[in-house]
Amino acid sequence: MSKVVALAEALGVTVEWLSTGRGPKRLGEAPGFTVPAAPNSLDEELLDRIATGVAEVYREENARIYPLQLVQLAGRWYADLVAACPDPGERPGGLKAMLQQLRRELRSPQGSGADNSKRLA
Repeated sequence: MSKVVALAEALGVTVEWLSTGRGPKRLGEAPGFTVPAAPNSLDEELLDRIATGVAEVYREENARIYPLQLVQLAGRWYADLVAACPDPGERPGGLKAMLQQLRRELRSPQGSGADNSKRLA
């Protein structure tokens, strides 16, 4: 199952709405669709802190991230953070480190999207 599908299911929204903003927003609103039982509970507050933190770093570094990219990144980070920090008390520190690494990557020439193959005349 793709991460976008998993995130959409965890948030209780349709993949179409999550990726395009069109169609029924909630799973229960889609014709002929039943809401599957969630196998694990989702820490919505943690997911929000991740997405907010990523968006803030991008904004502060004057970098651009599209909504779908933000959702995908937040989903990956959530899974990584929960796996790396089974104790919820450790997660804020883990998230802080992840955000610092993101900031370093955005500041590096490769992270800025600059084309380093062009030479000055």
